[in-house]
Amino acid sequence: MMSFKVLSLVGVGNGLCLFIYPPFQNQGLGTKVLILTEQKMKEQGYKFLQLHVFCNNKRAIHVYEKLGLEATDITMRKGI
Repeated sequence: MMSFKVLSLVGVGNGLCLFIYPPFQNQGLGTKVLILTEQKMKEQGYKFLQLHVFCNNKRAIHVYEKLGLEATDITMRKGI
């Protein structure tokens, strides 16, 4: 099961949720979804694809970097 939603924010597409259930991981599905999403966004005039990934999700970070995405900010938190 995959979920992916694109919102328009001044030419920026925000990926809100992309999750590949474990039995379907490591088959290139996430890569294919992102490639197709980027193609569709280009056709619709978007200038950027932006998404959120948790810092401990090394597999996703690897896929995103392989596809040319770069980290643009860091959110930090501390329990109090």
